Formats: sequence, C-alpha cells, structure tokens
Amino acid sequence: MSSMINLVIIGTGDIARKRHIPGILQSADAKLYGFYNRSVKKSEEAAKTYGGKAFASEEEIYADPAVDAVLISTPPVSHKALAVKALLAGRHVLLEKPMSLTVEEAEAMKEASEKTGAKLMLLHVQRFYEPHRKAKELLEQGEIGRLLSIRTFLGNGDADPEASVAVPGWQDVLFNVAIHRIDLIRYLVGSEVSQVFCHRSSLLGIVCPEDGQKEEDHMVGLFRFENGVMGTMISARTSYGGEDRSTVLLGTEGTITTYLDGHGLVLEKRNGERRVYDLEEGKNQKILELTDIHEQFCRCIEEDTEPAVTAKDGVESVKIAVAMERSDREKRWVGLEEV
Repeated sequence: MSSMINLVIIGTGDIARKRHIPGILQSADAKLYGFYNRSVKKSEEAAKTYGGKAFASEEEIYADPAVDAVLISTPPVSHKALAVKALLAGRHVLLEKPMSLTVEEAEAMKEASEKTGAKLMLLHVQRFYEPHRKAKELLEQGEIGRLLSIRTFLGNGDADPEASVAVPGWQDVLFNVAIHRIDLIRYLVGSEVSQVFCHRSSLLGIVCPEDGQKEEDHMVGLFRFENGVMGTMISARTSYGGEDRSTVLLGTEGTITTYLDGHGLVLEKRNGERRVYDLEEGKNQKILELTDIHEQFCRCIEEDTEPAVTAKDGVESVKIAVAMERSDREKRWVGLEEV
C-alpha cells in the first residue's frame, strides 16, 4: 500500500462537495484519487474541478489496484450494495450516515467487513466536534461526578414551510437529523441504550410525495441506558433562525453544557465553580464544521487499528432509530432486543 491512502468518492452530491472533498484535501494521509457517480458527466466534472480520475463504473474502480478505499456519500438505500461490493473487493470503506434504514442491511455490511478484514468506518462526525470531545474528556476526568442524565437538541430549518415539496423519505427527522445525536449520546454516555420511547409530529404539514403522508419534521425521544443514565432528545426540521444543538450532561457534582451562549462548552460545578471553554469552532450552526475524521480513517488503515467509529457503532445507531420508529408507531417503550 502506498504511503498515501488513495480514496475514491462514490456520490458527488452536496455533502461530498461541502464536507468530504475539503476534509480529504486537508488530510496529510489521504489522496483524492477519483470520483464515481451514476452520472458519468458529474464524475468528470468533479475530476476536472478537484483533480483525480473519473470512473465510469464500480467495476472500473476495483479493477484499479491503486485504489485503497472508497468514501460512500450516497442515499442510505444504496449503502448496502455499494459497501458490500467494495469490502468484498478488498477495499476499505468510509460510509455516510445513517449506515442504512434497516438493521438487516447494517448487519450485512458489518459481516462483510469482518469476513474480509477490510475497514468499515462510519461518518458520524459529531463526536469529533471539539465541544463534544471536550465534554467526553471532562466526563472521563470525573468533573461532574457520576453522570445521571443527558439532554440533547439538534434542529435545522431545511424544510420550507411555504412550499409543498418535501425532502426524500430517507431524509426524515429521525434518520437524517436525530441519527447524529443517537451516535453522539452513545459516545458520551459510554453505555448501550436498553429502551426507547419516541413521538414524531408533522408541524409544517408538508406531504411527502413518496407515500402521500405528512412528513414528520419534529420528534422527541426518551432513552434508558444500561448503566442507569436517562436521556432526552429533541430533533427537528423546524428550527428557524436560531441555534438548536446544545447538549446538557447532568451529574452528581455539576453540569456540562455544549454550545451555550456562543461558547463551545460551559462547566458549572456544584461548589459554584464555573469554567467557560471558548473553542474555535461551533459558534455558528450555519457553518458546516470540518473535522479530522477523514484523517483518522486513513490512519486506522495505515496502522491497522480499529476505526474511530466502528461498524458496530453504525449498527447500534440504526437499531436505536428503528426502535424509535417502532415506538412512535406502537405508542410504547421499545427494547433494543426487539429490533
């Protein structure tokens, strides 16, 4: 393998241009080797703009021995077919969230990675944001004592309340917005979720063209963790004009709050001590934050170590989302063992 990891991006849409291409270009260990899109024209346009090869097919990618890995940045309904094919071809995979829309497909990708030994890492980027990294560090240092509960919020105003055009079904509030925080709370709490309760609503009343149903754009979720911690989550597509992404961790000796009043993190201790951490990033929700996740992916390949966000992490997030979907449908607490 070369000293640089040759990466091919599959899917050249908005998130690839805004997050993945800049992320790879800033990585010391990654080389943007090429692009593949169902539209050959789009592959050629990306290659012309950013350099690298334009691939006409998946087969052409894996016929090239210089390709070390692929970054899959396509809708989740295509993830299983693309990821399994890459893994069976012996290529490492960096995969967009959500891993899939079903537990069965997520498990199939995990099994393919285990079978081949090729790395499969998930692009759950929020655990790499500096306020969240700092929160994890302070938790592990015991700054707020024993963690009792976690509350997290994530909202955007992507949906147009004046329009009747809905986003695709896979971009709903649960699998496209809340999924970010599902991974984050597992990471911060350091324990698996045992049960969930969820309620979803359509506040805007926009109808999804795929099934004729009103699009669910707001949700509230409750979580019970195996270690006794309780969690609350609110995710929405109806957060217009303001920041809506704080996380509050309440412990026996204090509280940690991220994204509070323009600060990256605020620590308030039971003894009256208050510490403010003004981290560089995270002051404006409208700015897409870059992280070192692409660098970490390349490093785990070079050093043959476990990915920072494993296939198991991806599977567990899908399980939680599917359990929440079932909870909303059946109006009851759902155990993770049920999905």
